[in-house]
Amino acid sequence: MQLLIGLELFKFKKIKRYLIFCVLITIGMCLFTTISLFAIEQDRAANYNDAIKMMNAAIIDCYLIFSGVLITKVIVEEYTKRTALILFTYSVNRRHLMMAKVLLVLGATTCFMIITELISIIYLIVAGPYMRLALSRFNESDFEYWLIQFGWGIIITVSFTLLNISMAFIKKTSQHVFLTSLLSVIIAQILISQDIQKLSLILGILFIILTEISIRRYSGKIE
Repeated sequence: MQLLIGLELFKFKKIKRYLIFCVLITIGMCLFTTISLFAIEQDRAANYNDAIKMMNAAIIDCYLIFSGVLITKVIVEEYTKRTALILFTYSVNRRHLMMAKVLLVLGATTCFMIITELISIIYLIVAGPYMRLALSRFNESDFEYWLIQFGWGIIITVSFTLLNISMAFIKKTSQHVFLTSLLSVIIAQILISQDIQKLSLILGILFIILTEISIRRYSGKIE
């Protein structure tokens, strides 16, 4: 499997270009965090919880869209350009070939998201005191709250990225992947706003099953 993932990375030479997306998203999150800080200060909030929640929700949105773009490049284009036909001539299990693509998308999306999360929380901790806001100092409870939101954010992003991947294998069009990404953003925001992130665990299990089914049933079909 490691060799197959290495092969996908080798073919995907332009992956460095997606680092630019990561940088732009991170810069955007820092600006968004600044706006959020002033917004919660005007509401006379006593801690950073609201800013952390909004920051993590925005990061999840960005990386669900990012994963859709990545899925289009790594999976959908294999079918639209019909290079998948060449893949299927390899003396390698087709499921393993597709799983390598799935792991590449999940790995890249998760790694970039973690980088953005870490830089954003560091920015929040460092920038907060210099803005002379009425908020209390960033403390241990704020950090614990961020860890919880960060953990749920990873689970939500991975879960809905699997849904997007399933749609890529089933429909094999960038339009369906894009629409599924937008739907994922909407559902993710509902989970976060209603504090029912635990539901993402159940959805994640369902999407894992859906991904497995889509790989077995649809990955080998080329129209």
